[in-house]
Amino acid sequence: MTAQTQDLKGRERPMNGLALRLAVAWAVVGVPLAYGVYETAKKASALFTG
Repeated sequence: MTAQTQDLKGRERPMNGLALRLAVAWAVVGVPLAYGVYETAKKASALFTG
């Protein structure tokens, strides 16, 4: 049995691991982005605090 979801018109379609692939893709992009934002904020705060 496969997981299924409904589209906007109410038709069922198989997921085929879409949610997992989407989560992995967001993690691949989001983790380095969050690290970059953190490092930038850390270095910027050093500029303004002396």
